[in-house]
Amino acid sequence: MRLSSNTITIFLFTLFTPVVFSTPTSDPGPALSNAATFAADWATIQQTLYLFSIAVDTKEYALLNDVFMPTATANFSTPSSQNISGLPAITALLSKGLTGLTSQHSLTTLAVEFQSPTRANSTQYLTTTFFGLGNLTGQVYVNYGSYKDRLELQNGGKWLVSHRDLVNLVSE
Repeated sequence: MRLSSNTITIFLFTLFTPVVFSTPTSDPGPALSNAATFAADWATIQQTLYLFSIAVDTKEYALLNDVFMPTATANFSTPSSQNISGLPAITALLSKGLTGLTSQHSLTTLAVEFQSPTRANSTQYLTTTFFGLGNLTGQVYVNYGSYKDRLELQNGGKWLVSHRDLVNLVSE
């Protein structure tokens, strides 16, 4: 890609792929402001989504307050985890479901589509490995799938998940 000298470019680096946003400098006004806001919002959304994995993998469930809206809903792909409503119910489901297990979430591709200045949808691929503890020691379960999230911008510039779907592609 060739950029002219009258272009300001913002680079965001995901795992291995740079995402580039450019705007001409001849009249930067709202265009530059919008590009910078877009880049900042995208990065904030990415950090929110990463925090979910950290909360679950470390079992620090209080961190989920910085991931989900209090009224969030979720579907985690099993019959007992469909139509979960509210942050307390999501937290209880995750805590109970991980009893006797430790996990490691590996997140990769992330696509964010802004629906409006305050609403966005995202899709992020993941591989989650669950390791048995106690009487489950030696058992390993791997899930390949994606999170499909709806996010809303909160006061203070924080993006939180209003709805999450876990789509399992393959489990072994």
